[in-house]
Amino acid sequence: PEPQRAGDLSPAPPPLDWFVDAARQFLQLAAASVSEEGTRARCRRAQPLLALPVVGTGNGGARTASGRMISRLLEVLYDFTAVHDIDVALVVKGERRFSAAQALRRQMAPAWEDTLGARLCGAALELAQRATADELALFIGAGVSVGAGLPAWQGGPPPPPP
Repeated sequence: PEPQRAGDLSPAPPPLDWFVDAARQFLQLAAASVSEEGTRARCRRAQPLLALPVVGTGNGGARTASGRMISRLLEVLYDFTAVHDIDVALVVKGERRFSAAQALRRQMAPAWEDTLGARLCGAALELAQRATADELALFIGAGVSVGAGLPAWQGGPPPPPP
């Protein structure tokens, strides 16, 4: 907490641990609610999705420590998702905080080799080698193009121009 000046009656902001504990409590209560209600994933997701803002960094007591708060919350989220079949999106406000969150996430994430395992790692390396050698053509379904903002072509592609 920041020290108070003489004559300043405003309370000192709570420490970062206070906000982190609040986020941890929210996640535990949300996980219990998802479990009790049998909440299913929506929008073709494999798992239910929770959203967590970077608590305290707007006008709250952690607004001057947003980088440290993001780092602490990412640790909590990695721990939480390791033991729950629930995805969590960390919601950040502004490009600077988003960039900070992405950089920290990349530093904290397990190596892709550890995540994929030996068999999928081998397949990924083979695909990379084939792509480098110009021996690879991708056939991608509509899900990729729609996600990129292209039309879905529900009734097939449009007719060629006259």
